[in-house]
Amino acid sequence: MDKPDHDHHDHGHDHHHHDHGHDHHDYDHDHHDLREASRKSLITALTLTTTFMVIEVIGGFASGSLALISDAGHMLTDSAAIGLALFAMWAADRPASHRRIFGFYRTEILAAMFNALSLWVIVGWIFYEAIGRFDGETHVEGGLILIVGTAGLLINVLVAFVLQRQSGHSLNVEGAFQHVLADLLGSVAVVISGIFIITVGWDIVDPILSMFIGVLILFSSWNLVSEVFHVLIDGTPENVDVYKL
Repeated sequence: MDKPDHDHHDHGHDHHHHDHGHDHHDYDHDHHDLREASRKSLITALTLTTTFMVIEVIGGFASGSLALISDAGHMLTDSAAIGLALFAMWAADRPASHRRIFGFYRTEILAAMFNALSLWVIVGWIFYEAIGRFDGETHVEGGLILIVGTAGLLINVLVAFVLQRQSGHSLNVEGAFQHVLADLLGSVAVVISGIFIITVGWDIVDPILSMFIGVLILFSSWNLVSEVFHVLIDGTPENVDVYKL
């Protein structure tokens, strides 16, 4: 009489194993879907930013606007950030080996760190150029700045929308998203610069707002640097309460 009970127990045990395996498969599948969605978002964002960056560089030199050129410089780092993020995703997907037991996952973190540091280099250049323009001798073309700046603002809103949906799932996409957010505020500054130059004729607004763009870039990247540093020193994940654990 004991035997059927024993079989029943084994059957339940097998069922439990099966469920556990099924859950694990669902997790893997969801994780793959999230990464695929992140990848598509990044490719779309890369296409938009690279195309418009070229337009901004041409517009910046044609109008003599440092604000436009610095915004284009920021768009260049956006494109580099997104390109790096895509490369890091590819690298992180490569299988682990006996030499790299964690695979290439940390490549994503390093890409995010490189993005942040590259932004600071751009800021240094913007400040240097802007200080040289405070003598007020550089004339800029307000109308052209306004047209290109407005178009840049619309592109940045679109790119931010594309990346925002995935930024919660990946530090890497979050890095690219932070770049674009700072660039969006930069585009607002460019538009304001254009309006001032057309209406009041104050060319000095251009270097002032270029420096404002630089400060925005520094603020937007600081949070990212802190997060990346936390991961690199193996800090406690944000969602884990050590005391509860």
